[in-house]
Amino acid sequence: KVCEQNGIHKDDVVLYGGSKAGTGALYHALKGDYQAVVVDPIFTMSNYISSGDIHFLEGYLPTDLLPTMQKVADECANKYEKIIIGAPNVKINYDGYSLLNSPVVTLLDVLMSISKHILTLQQTARLNRLLVLTQCC
Repeated sequence: KVCEQNGIHKDDVVLYGGSKAGTGALYHALKGDYQAVVVDPIFTMSNYISSGDIHFLEGYLPTDLLPTMQKVADECANKYEKIIIGAPNVKINYDGYSLLNSPVVTLLDVLMSISKHILTLQQTARLNRLLVLTQCC
């Protein structure tokens, strides 16, 4: 609706986010067929729940989001590319989203010495901006 009201073509929309925002951006990109660049999206809530659930996610989201994402990817017709930037060393997330099977999802492994989820977005910032710009231009 926002795109229609403002004369924005779908080709010019790129959803972007990292961590939980990356999860939301990827979900809506798959659901509505938008381009996306996401960084280390959260695909399991187990780490948050076991550490005291400081984000208040228990009961609101499934513990494992891969089945939800895969269902959306399978059921929704998509032509626009979605790029996931991920660090294999951050296994808690990578082990989930690396299993997402869709011809429009590209996993871009960043082979850096990133070992903590919180560092992934920070250490890939220049790459993130470059990919967002190349997606929409």
